[in-house]
Formats: sequence, C-alpha cells, structure tokens
Amino acid sequence: MQIDVDIQSVVNRYARALRGPRLLFQLWPNPRKAGRPKEAQSALCGAIVLGVTGAFEAFAEDLVAAAMIRNGYGWAQVAANADLTNPNIDDARAKLAHAAGIDVSGPANWNLKLPTQSGTSTAWADKPYTWGEILQKSKSWLEVRHCIAHGAVTGIGAETWPGPLTTKKHGTKIVSANDDGILARIKGKPSERALYFWPTVSCARVFSAGALVLAKGVAAEFSESVDLSGIPDFSNV
Repeated sequence: MQIDVDIQSVVNRYARALRGPRLLFQLWPNPRKAGRPKEAQSALCGAIVLGVTGAFEAFAEDLVAAAMIRNGYGWAQVAANADLTNPNIDDARAKLAHAAGIDVSGPANWNLKLPTQSGTSTAWADKPYTWGEILQKSKSWLEVRHCIAHGAVTGIGAETWPGPLTTKKHGTKIVSANDDGILARIKGKPSERALYFWPTVSCARVFSAGALVLAKGVAAEFSESVDLSGIPDFSNV
C-alpha cells in the first residue's frame, strides 16, 4: 500500500514541538536585570535545552522516515534506520545521506549569528558562524543535554561540568560540554561553566537553524514547496 508522506507535515510537527521552549523564554524577566539570575530563572535554561534537543531528535527521525518512504523504501528499512538516539545535526545529515540517499549540504555563504561571550566577562554579542561550525556546536550541545538528563549537573548556575560522555569527536578531540563557545565561562573560576540565558539562546538557534536547512534540502529533493515560517528562529527572545 502506497502511503503519501509530505515534508510539510514533518515541519509542522517540529514547529509545534518548539512552541513550549519558545514560551519558556517569555518567563524570563524582560528587561533582563544585570547580574546573575535567580535560581528559579536559571532552571528555565536546562528545561529549554532539553526541550529543544528533544524536539530536534523527533524531527530528525520523522524527516528520515519521510524521505525514505518518499524514495520507496519499505517499513522494515525505515524501522531499521529512522530510530535515532540523541542525534546532533551532523548525525541527521549523515543518516539522510546513508538511508535515503539525500545529501544535504550547507548553503553557500551561509552563516548563523549566535550570542558569543567576550572572555569571561558578562558581555555577549552576536557573531556569525559557518555551517561547519554549527554542525560541531550541535555535537557539544548534545553533551550538555547528556550531563543534565543524567544528573551529572543541575544546569543551574556555575558548576563543574564533567568531561566527555561520548566518543564523538571534533577532529581529533572528543566532544565535551566544556568545549569553547558553548557554556558561559566564569571569571576567577576556570574549572566552572554555566548554562545562562545567552548560551541557551545559542542552543535554540543552532538546532532550529539546522532543522531548517535539512528540511529545505529534503523538500528540494522531491520538488516540494514547504512553508518554514512556523519554525521559530529564536532571534527575538
């Protein structure tokens, strides 16, 4: 029996899954006060990271399954390939290429602006990152997810985050939550990092933007017009 699967439905479900994390940002005081946030406010950051990465995992599974079905693969093949566990953006991209035969590359001259800390100061400013850098950052953010979900840290305030919980690498270096440009560095405490507001915004933008690129690439493969406007880009939090 032929089953029609459209990429728009995958995108719509992903947008729906991101509604919760997007609304959690609105619970943060606005305007944001100077200094470190209260503990209850800081707890929002971990919840958002878990929500954003969880939504991306479901999106990646749905996208791979939809692409395989559209290419004529059977249910047994879909079941064997579309069950992803804690995928980063590069994992999803590789699975699309391996299982569905769709190679999604980053757009030419593409970049994504992410909040970036200056040294150990409390000053953050948007800085552009390439597609390759976003792929690497998504790997580090999955480590942050692991640390919080497994109770290695609370994700609340400054903490000593553990070393790598994975065998995945940045080149020859094993990926870690402590990788540069992921969590906030703390002045006078070189061994500690913190999941504050701006790192959380960065995480949300990384996975949202990555999903947009993957969805566009798969939709183009099938000459399908897809409306991506429902996916928040977290640019105005």
